[in-house]
Amino acid sequence: MDKNEKEIKNFKKIENFFQIDLIIKNLINNTFPNNADKNNPGDIISYVQKLSDTIDRIELLFLRVVRSFELGSNIEKFIENTFKKYHQQVFECGYNYDRLEHTFIKIFASMSPELVRKVNEDIYGYSCFIDLEGILAQSTSITEILHVFHTFIINNENILRSSMVQLEKGRTRLYGEKTQIATSIFDGLDNFMADSEKTILSISDNHIIIMLRDFGHATTLDINIENKNAWIEYFIPKVCNYLMVNSLPDIRKIEEGTYSPTAKGMVVVKTADLPHYVNDFIKKIPTDEDMFKKGGLFDKTFKFNENSQTFIKDLTKDTQNDLSQSVAKL
Repeated sequence: MDKNEKEIKNFKKIENFFQIDLIIKNLINNTFPNNADKNNPGDIISYVQKLSDTIDRIELLFLRVVRSFELGSNIEKFIENTFKKYHQQVFECGYNYDRLEHTFIKIFASMSPELVRKVNEDIYGYSCFIDLEGILAQSTSITEILHVFHTFIINNENILRSSMVQLEKGRTRLYGEKTQIATSIFDGLDNFMADSEKTILSISDNHIIIMLRDFGHATTLDINIENKNAWIEYFIPKVCNYLMVNSLPDIRKIEEGTYSPTAKGMVVVKTADLPHYVNDFIKKIPTDEDMFKKGGLFDKTFKFNENSQTFIKDLTKDTQNDLSQSVAKL
């Protein structure tokens, strides 16, 4: 297989994952229990069968992801064993509607805040250190498993940059499909922090992922377009400056005096404004050098609470190395 064939194959893997991601979400939505069935034995029997069929379909979809990205036999066994447990849990409900309703939430829809926090803390952008086996072992629902896979893929530069390069200028590259909107975003990026890599992966006309190295360490923008509107969901894996992050549009605010290692937000913009908006938005994301400004991680005049101070003292060696490089630039 030559380089071009391999890049096309890699892009198809990414494209297929996001199709699977959408299919699983739709299956979950279509399997929610209907309270109107509660007093109809025939409807309850049909719902039990629907639960079983949906579990089988989602298991096959997850196994396709595991095999496509060659995630290993241990993760494949985890999926198989977990879905056997799901079938057993449904079986143990019999035809008791209330138990089936509770089991649906437990299997399909529950999401642990602790798991989300752990996953977020293991993302370092272009270097994704998620221990898939370890974190999946803590995942008890289909939604949690899907979240882990989605986060691993969307924040992994090696995966995002494994497909074909369509356009390139300096350290900014467009991968995947050369769509009109992706090309416009590429053309709209100026030379701000030109030495920092900006990776654009165009999956389709309505889905674009952008990874920005050195911005919040490696901020990811997940852009979904629907006609005239574009939803930009962004994840900052390293909060360099609390005040600057809190000023970003539609951010989930970080409480004053606390330090959160990560931050998320989502904003809706007009599709026509997307290229200009993305270019402007990037300039607002704090970098390592902003840690020494007011509200920054190492602003000695800024008062973080006791728990935050403990967290800051426990920074990893990688972060300390980043700081040393930042100081050298000052």
